[in-house]
Amino acid sequence: MTVIDLPPTLDLVPVVTGDPEGVDDIARSLRDASAVFDDLDSTASANVAPSGWEGEAAECYGARVREVAADAGTTSLTLRAAALAFDTYADELTSIRTERERLVDDRYAYRAALVDLRQDIEATGGHTPATQEQIAEFQSRASDLRTWYATHVADVEAMLTRVTANDEALRAVLTSYATMADARVNTAGGDPADALMQRPGAPGTGGTAEDTAAWWNGLTEAEQAAVIAAYPEVIGAADGLPTVARDEANRLMLDNDLTALGQAEANGTITFEQQRILDNARAAQRGLDEAASTVDPITGETLPAFLHLYQPDAFDYDGRVAIAVGNPDTADNVTTLVPGMTTTAQDAAGYAEDAGNMVQSARLSGAGSTAAIAWIGYDAPSDWDTGSVLFEGKATEGGELLANHVAGLQAARGDNPPHMTVVGHSYGSTTMAHAATDHGMGSIVDDLVFLGSPGAGNAEHASNLGPAQVWAGNASRDPVARLADDGWVNGGTFFGAGMGRDVAEDTFGAIRFQAEDVDRNAWQDDGFITSMHSHSSYWEPGSESLYNLGLIVGGNDAAVVQAGHTYDPWYARVQDPEYDRTPNTYPDRVAAEGDG
Repeated sequence: MTVIDLPPTLDLVPVVTGDPEGVDDIARSLRDASAVFDDLDSTASANVAPSGWEGEAAECYGARVREVAADAGTTSLTLRAAALAFDTYADELTSIRTERERLVDDRYAYRAALVDLRQDIEATGGHTPATQEQIAEFQSRASDLRTWYATHVADVEAMLTRVTANDEALRAVLTSYATMADARVNTAGGDPADALMQRPGAPGTGGTAEDTAAWWNGLTEAEQAAVIAAYPEVIGAADGLPTVARDEANRLMLDNDLTALGQAEANGTITFEQQRILDNARAAQRGLDEAASTVDPITGETLPAFLHLYQPDAFDYDGRVAIAVGNPDTADNVTTLVPGMTTTAQDAAGYAEDAGNMVQSARLSGAGSTAAIAWIGYDAPSDWDTGSVLFEGKATEGGELLANHVAGLQAARGDNPPHMTVVGHSYGSTTMAHAATDHGMGSIVDDLVFLGSPGAGNAEHASNLGPAQVWAGNASRDPVARLADDGWVNGGTFFGAGMGRDVAEDTFGAIRFQAEDVDRNAWQDDGFITSMHSHSSYWEPGSESLYNLGLIVGGNDAAVVQAGHTYDPWYARVQDPEYDRTPNTYPDRVAAEGDG
């Protein structure tokens, strides 16, 4: 009688306690506090010797302020080191928990294999003895199971060793900064971020977006964390850096503004300028909340939201804000929405909603993963300078900023470029045109889309914008679109208010797509003065415009529903074949209620 030696059953895999997300929250709070102390260090250092104050009292004041600055700097670096330690701990904890899940599955698989072997052996214990071939097979399977058992036990022990080592590593870092004296010793070398920001390619050193991307990729994780904490205002606005890094830096500043200025408001000590910053900070937060409510209509998953740009005091406190729905660094398709006149940071939530609608339309059209950026990144004519909309100066300046933004998106992707689209609405379309003609943006994107455009800047033909495919979505009853120049007599200039050639005209060379407003009720239907609703309806779910935008953004050009071009015969005013056509609706391209 042959005896088959079977290995024992495996014990339950020990539970690994801990919440990586909670640890990440701790690290984030520590970085926020570090930035506050870094600001205190900078402020105190800049006020060591107030102008015009001399004597013993001034010297005592200076000495005390230097001490405060030094301690603030030490505290900032200490908190940063702790934050990095918690980040490292959370990453390792996540990895360990993933390993435990694998071991649990492995234990179940081992148990099933052991049961199967026992049952097969027992099945040969009746009137029909096992053959030599069966016995050899049973012995081989048993041997494999013993090896499996030993490997599993060793893997569990290794996992528990990692748990202990992870705890000890965090404890060691925190213990090394237990007192201010310890902290001073550990930070005696100063802030390493200062030297890192002087390296070639660092933001502010005059390099290109590609140089900045290379600089970032050359930093260690600790060095990246250091420059984010010390220079959030620079990192958050640096074209060429990863979206996640910019988001972390910008949220750090946003959180600090909301907390500090909110307290000043509650105390009644807030200044007029600070109130403007706080208002823009709250608008940015509303935009982030709106973006974070967007649900992918195909997967049902909530899309991530990123604060890609945050400068609440820019443009005389109109503010610069950019919010991404989806991750531009990983999405198959990336689009940037460029808004028109009257837009400020206060409009962040509305444009974040438009970006979400864009992503959902693209996904419902069959596109792959998609990210859309609501880019309020240039000084659009608004408030006191609204009259500047009659001129192209703001568009010209904004064109350079937009081109840098898009170049940064491409640089951050490296050798994995997405299908890239830029959509300019109203005055923003003229800004987009200047980015293409003046700064070559049309050579690094796939599509340029004009919506409600008053003109294409200094481009006389679509080919002047570069090799990108040019699209025109001007609605026939959009009064802003009618300001553009048409035909041989430029009949649409409206005494110079237009911003260049009509992109929907037959001689311009763009592909015009259907973009009519289903509710295009004219206030005075005389062929020119029409409802402004047509100018603001391009992003409405189920509309012709959003339907076609989803196809363009997703790269499905062949499915775009084209429209007839405008034309300007010598014997009559501008003709638009879209004017009397009944607009279509696309209810199947509307995401379900509650999806953002």
